[in-house]
Amino acid sequence: MTRQSNKVLLLIITVLLLTNIGVLVYFLKYRQCEPEMAKPKGAVDLLKEQVGFSDAQLEHYKKVREQQRETIRPMYEKMRTTKDSLYRLLGDSTITDARIDTLAGNIGERQKTLDLLTFHQFRELRKICRPDQRILYDSMMAQLFYRNSKTFKSNKDEKK
Repeated sequence: MTRQSNKVLLLIITVLLLTNIGVLVYFLKYRQCEPEMAKPKGAVDLLKEQVGFSDAQLEHYKKVREQQRETIRPMYEKMRTTKDSLYRLLGDSTITDARIDTLAGNIGERQKTLDLLTFHQFRELRKICRPDQRILYDSMMAQLFYRNSKTFKSNKDEKK
């Protein structure tokens, strides 16, 4: 290699090294100053901040939530197992539509049961709200479940 090409390579290496150092300084210095992205608030925080739950109400909610988790965990496991059974049949060309329909029906029934349990939990939770909290609770629940739905219409005339 000639002396001229060595100088060009040395110049390229120097520019790349300085660029890497600049990027490193940017990420270490300036990126640390930016606030972290806010995590979505959990149900306890929402109930406390938006609805105004007291500490006693929050403790009641935590107990009910833990009981429900213990109840529905095996149900989710059964539903997952049934879904696995259904999707394992994709490669089976001899499977009948009746078998597929039966498995899909089982999944639907399990999902229905889970949704009803969740609905009843939220209804029970509403019962521990003070009258002034019920409107706030209903509003929060509507935001959680219908935030992306264009079909949800709030009924302002309905008494809570």
